[in-house]
Formats: sequence, structure tokens, C-alpha cells
Amino acid sequence: MAQGDDTPDRDHADQHQHGSELSEMQLRVRALETVLAEKGYIDPAAIDAIIEASETKVETYYHHWLAALERIVAAKGLADAPMLARTRQAWRHACARTPHGTPIELRPSDFKN
Repeated sequence: MAQGDDTPDRDHADQHQHGSELSEMQLRVRALETVLAEKGYIDPAAIDAIIEASETKVETYYHHWLAALERIVAAKGLADAPMLARTRQAWRHACARTPHGTPIELRPSDFKN
């Protein structure tokens, strides 16, 4: 966590190999950000700027982080708004059908609802 707030410190989160403070979903978002940055599609500093600009619009740091990634992915033309909405809905469906304590697996059938 960054000093003085409840925002996860990214460098600290990156150092965790086991027992991470981040949820599985948060780790997946971090992995997505890492891959997109490594391929040159996004600049992590741009994500940080978007997060800071949107802090009053979303409840948690994780939501800021995800919203920033979605905005950059859409702006780069890697996914459009309808695709992102379908993916969010698929994750909701996958979460709803998955028993508590079981890893969530996104399946093609999750995109059909």
C-alpha cells in the first residue's frame, strides 16, 4: 500500500510471488497491463494519469485501474466499447456460475448471455 492511503503500491504488488494482497482478478488486470506495456501498446504513466483524473468517479483503486486500461485499449483500437461491455458481462456470468472458493474460468459460453 502507498503511504497514507489504501491504494495498492504497484511495485510492492509486483514483488509478491505467493500470498499476494491482490485478488486473482486484480492480478489478471496487472498481467494485462504488463503485456500491453511490454508490447508498446500502452504507457503505464498514461494509466496512472487516467486513474488520478477519474478517482472521484469510481469506488476503488482497482476499478480506477481497470477503467484506465479499458480507456487506453479502446483509444488504441485494440477493443471497442461493445467488446469491452461483452467481456464485462461474460465475467459477471462466469462469477455467478462459479462456486465460492473456486477459481473463475471464463468460457466461450459466458459470452452468449
